[in-house]
Amino acid sequence: MAPQPAAGSLTVVPANLVSFGDVQAIFGTRGQASLCQCHRYKLAPLESFGSRPVEERALRAQTSCGEP
Repeated sequence: MAPQPAAGSLTVVPANLVSFGDVQAIFGTRGQASLCQCHRYKLAPLESFGSRPVEERALRAQTSCGEP
């Protein structure tokens, strides 16, 4: 897990330098952002990310988390 920034500061690092859990924290655990993650156009008609585990979503492969 990446070091926690001091209060009032923000640190931006490449996604591959942190865990996928850190990336998921940005999207949260509720609502559409936690399910879709802006990849709707990659799904077939009537298919949804809600039916797929987080590990199978395209965002994980695209970020290469934990693979510097």
